[in-house]
Amino acid sequence: MKTPPNAPAITEEIDDADAIPRLVRENQLSDGELANFDSAFSLVAFALNRYIVDHLLRFGRQFGPDYQMLVVWGVVAHQSVIHHMPAGSRPSTVLAQDGMLKAPDPELRPVRQRDLSQITGIPKETVRRKLLKLEGEGWIRRQDSGWVLNRDSIDPELREFSRESAKRLLAVSDHIRQLLNNP
Repeated sequence: MKTPPNAPAITEEIDDADAIPRLVRENQLSDGELANFDSAFSLVAFALNRYIVDHLLRFGRQFGPDYQMLVVWGVVAHQSVIHHMPAGSRPSTVLAQDGMLKAPDPELRPVRQRDLSQITGIPKETVRRKLLKLEGEGWIRRQDSGWVLNRDSIDPELREFSRESAKRLLAVSDHIRQLLNNP
């Protein structure tokens, strides 16, 4: 897919708190796509739902069906590294050749249990149990001031899962664009 002519440069730094809303505003549907949305609604909703369910089922088969644990792990992982990866960054500016952060031992920001509960809406005691399980399985590490991603958990299996997830997301994105541009 081509980048629209008025799109900002990929290197434009976007405030982390506003990253997703900003990216959504920059990738709005065209006037024609908006006009066709209602008439394509059921097919678009079906495609989105199929992708989301497929992703969750793939995750469950690969890593276990505890979806709250997935959410807690995802938030710990994101909060640990978000300061190193501002939205809109080019991979070559923040990542080494192997796709990992450039710094040999980048500072990871810990996130506290109560913050995880607030961010996810999951009760504190449930978050605590998920954190202990994630730690026991080697996905995260405990530090004095909270929890961080265990970089060693980023193994070839997780990379392949992520690669396949990206391929599927791009395919559903292309499919939705086709639905909206061919009423």
